[in-house]
Amino acid sequence: MSATRRWALFAFEVGLGVIYLAAFTVFATQSRDFLVVRDNERAAAAARATQPSLPAEFEFGEEQPANALLGVDWWQHEDGDEGIWSKARSYMYLPVPPSAADIELTIDGEAFVAPGHDTVDLTLIVDGARAGSWTATYGQAQPPLTVVVPSTATADGLVEIRMDVPAAAVPLHFGDPEEKREVGFLLRSVTLEPR
Repeated sequence: MSATRRWALFAFEVGLGVIYLAAFTVFATQSRDFLVVRDNERAAAAARATQPSLPAEFEFGEEQPANALLGVDWWQHEDGDEGIWSKARSYMYLPVPPSAADIELTIDGEAFVAPGHDTVDLTLIVDGARAGSWTATYGQAQPPLTVVVPSTATADGLVEIRMDVPAAAVPLHFGDPEEKREVGFLLRSVTLEPR
């Protein structure tokens, strides 16, 4: 094979590799899991169908109507749970009255901590902006999480909340033989109040 043909073949293979990397990058950064989209759209529709007034409280758990506001990555309620467990990244959609004022959002629940899984970080993202972060420590009380939702996020009557718990874990690995799910935060209730 001549040198010209080898260089042409080499250039073709490099070009093909560049196209593959570009396609992979576009796919990895722009694709969306259709099940995530479906579950989040269902929860957002349930939130839009609710006409809240402030203050408002939403309770989560067995047969609670507010469960419909939970998007992707929340476990179904199981007997013995006092709320609903999140996974590592979970979404919820809350109906709010469109308002020119900020709203105080309080989340009651607790992160999964245990001996050997002593600290867990939790971050709340409200309508795409980081609203707050907390650290739960084994053996210490976990007060409710409170953030201010700015009026710019409530203009359309819907607030998207993403709860990130990167250290979600399986309690089975920490001595609980009954719990085999990966859990992050046990959500009991959410309260919205005017600020």
